[in-house]
Amino acid sequence: MIAVALAALTLAAAPTEGVPLGAHGKAVVGQRGAGTYATFTVKGLKPGATVRAILQSGTCKRPSASVASVGSARIGADGRAAWGAFARFRREHVAWSTVSDGGHVIVLLVGGRGRVGCGAIPGMS
Repeated sequence: MIAVALAALTLAAAPTEGVPLGAHGKAVVGQRGAGTYATFTVKGLKPGATVRAILQSGTCKRPSASVASVGSARIGADGRAAWGAFARFRREHVAWSTVSDGGHVIVLLVGGRGRVGCGAIPGMS
């Protein structure tokens, strides 16, 4: 939890966007160095399950087939989890200039339930 709080403070100095992820959570996404970093808070999910986040171009209704990982966490006994991670595609950081174009989404996935949330990353003007 302390690492997530420190990551959020670091993001505050760089461009960031809040991304609601439906009823189960939210993300704060922004630039860190040359990459894109996101912090997540999720709730209302099955304790013990693993939740992971992915980045896709497109929309929540029509995402692309290409996927970048944005980390994962285990859901606690209270149904909550928090984590922070860089967006990575084939082990490389995904540039913020790519993600902040208004054409990307973050998707939350939970084990057997599949997709439990999705939100569009607003474009930077």
